[in-house]
Order: sequence, then C-alpha cells, then structure tokens
Amino acid sequence: MIKAKKMQARAHIIDPLIDEYLLYVRIERRLAENTVVSYAHDLRLLASSLAEQHIHALAGINETSVTAFLTTLHRKKLSSRSVARIVSAARSFFHYL
Repeated sequence: MIKAKKMQARAHIIDPLIDEYLLYVRIERRLAENTVVSYAHDLRLLASSLAEQHIHALAGINETSVTAFLTTLHRKKLSSRSVARIVSAARSFFHYL
C-alpha cells in the first residue's frame, strides 16, 4: 500500500516542475547536494498533499490547499524548524514558477 501511495504522489502534475526546479537549484543556484535532497523531500510532501486533496492542476492550488498542507505537517508533530524549512522550500518553488 505504501508503494501505491508513492506511485500516486509521483504521478502528480507538479512532479515534472519539481524536477525542473531541483535541476535549477542544483546547477544555477549551486546549492549543496544535501539542500537539494531536502528540497526534493519537502516538495514531494507538497505534491503528495495536493494529490490527496484531488488537486490536479496548478490553478487548483490556493490558500485552502496550502492551509490543508500546513495542517498535515502540524499533525505529523514536526518541529517548527522543520515546518519552516518545508514552507521555505515551497515558497521558493512557487516563486520559481
């Protein structure tokens, strides 16, 4: 069941955009590999949340969907530092778009 969930998240509409963004931060911004790996993980969490919310287009991402994503992060009892890092990665990604 876990593999099926990963497959569903991997097929999300923003996945190619995430891959493009990760290439950009790796090559153009020359971010450390550990940072790129962290960004990849954080943005896959976002993609998974959007898939669970049945959001399949960029135009469907709004304040409500982002709030739901943040709520999910808090329910996982992540530290405020981890949530801040995830939010920073998502903000940077959307700014790139």
